[in-house]
Amino acid sequence: MRCKHCYLYEDETYKSEIENELDFDNRITIMDDFISFCRQLKIRPAISFTGGDPFLREDFFELLDEAKKRNILINILGNSFLLDEKTVLVKLELTVVKNNKNAIALYKKYGFVIEGLRKKSMIKDNNFYDDYYMAKFL
Repeated sequence: MRCKHCYLYEDETYKSEIENELDFDNRITIMDDFISFCRQLKIRPAISFTGGDPFLREDFFELLDEAKKRNILINILGNSFLLDEKTVLVKLELTVVKNNKNAIALYKKYGFVIEGLRKKSMIKDNNFYDDYYMAKFL
């Protein structure tokens, strides 16, 4: 999949990033170090899996299981249409620019509902835009 908005394959450092990726055990070590740091601050740890699309990683669900075992709040920024009820999620959340009627209609078609409005959440070309919080329970 090569989404139009994704710059991943255009980046000159992409090959280097792939060749120098951390292995699974190092990722878990970093996760555990992060949890320890959060406990010292007396806050609950949260992790965001982003990408590209994290769902395309072969080890994504193993990493997700490790995060769940550790009681970490989890955010996933990826192609949610690849998920279903058998997947580990209970609720999908997203934001969409308020004036993007086509995207809003598409998300509603797939069962998302508007849960809230975030005013002036984004700026582009010196213009502020509002966005909707949308969600779908699985």
